[in-house]
Amino acid sequence: MDYNEFDRSFRYRKTTQSIPSLLEGLRSNRIHWDPMFTYSQSWSNISKSTFIESILVGMPVADIICEENNYGELLVLNGVQRMMCLQEFFNDDIKLQDLKLIPSLEGCHYSQLPYGQASVFHNRAEIGITIISYDTDAILKFEFFKRVHSDSYRFPVQLARNYAFRDHLYFIRNLQDASRDYLTPRKQHSYKFSVETSKATHRGVSEFDELYLVLCSASLIYHNRMPPSNIRSPGRFSDLLDDTAIYLQRTPSDFIPLKNIVLNTLLKVNMSLGSTVFFTDLPVHEYHSYGKSKILLDRDSVIACFIDGLKGRNINLEDLERRKKRYNNNRSLQSFFNDIFN
Repeated sequence: MDYNEFDRSFRYRKTTQSIPSLLEGLRSNRIHWDPMFTYSQSWSNISKSTFIESILVGMPVADIICEENNYGELLVLNGVQRMMCLQEFFNDDIKLQDLKLIPSLEGCHYSQLPYGQASVFHNRAEIGITIISYDTDAILKFEFFKRVHSDSYRFPVQLARNYAFRDHLYFIRNLQDASRDYLTPRKQHSYKFSVETSKATHRGVSEFDELYLVLCSASLIYHNRMPPSNIRSPGRFSDLLDDTAIYLQRTPSDFIPLKNIVLNTLLKVNMSLGSTVFFTDLPVHEYHSYGKSKILLDRDSVIACFIDGLKGRNINLEDLERRKKRYNNNRSLQSFFNDIFN
């Protein structure tokens, strides 16, 4: 995929809002967040108190980063915990504790603040807002979302792909639903996300999404819809997945035939193994049945089996470990192409 095809202008603006204005935006749903893309750790009461204390003494705080839609509504991309903290404090759901700078307010709820401190929240304190325009190119949104979370522990890049390339996400989720009898996660994850959803759950869901993106990539390359000559080289395996997500986003006409190819190939794998495949994101060194008519395979094994299915080969699990490659972010793209075509 040629990254020169898009408009490189990243459109955004900076502004400030008073805390009451932010909270009114939340109440009216003009400001909201999607828990599916909220990759953050819930704050402890002490962390919340420290944030409130910082505002009370006039310290600057990091901007809240949002994306604006074409109706002017704001989706919070980074800063959900700060917004929640302000909302909970104003609702008297938390009290201040372990304060270092203004210990006289220890144990106070918002409604118990002296007039001077309450006035800070109402009249003086403002929060910086960075607002990304809705018409910023999806590739730029993807790179931005990924970089915003670059310091987050084990941030799954697939989450950034899912955020920026929504059509590709909906296609993959539809494909997962259609193939659940052939391939399913051993640990079932709920797709009903909340702000309390753990990072581990986000990683697990993203790992399964990314597995399907690899299967789509292999299918598109094998059937020459994404020829190797059209893919950035040299590159990493993650670059190939980025290119595939962009391709799916831009080529919805391929959705139906690609869905049929992936489903038929997974059916071949299922018939060759004689069982449903249960996917685990942990390495599997010995292949064995998991319950009745089910087999447990890791990411690398699923991909190897799928490529065999694409090529019409019978799958030999005893030979799988010897042939299995490590399909990770640093793996050579040429090796992946060789696996598909040789």
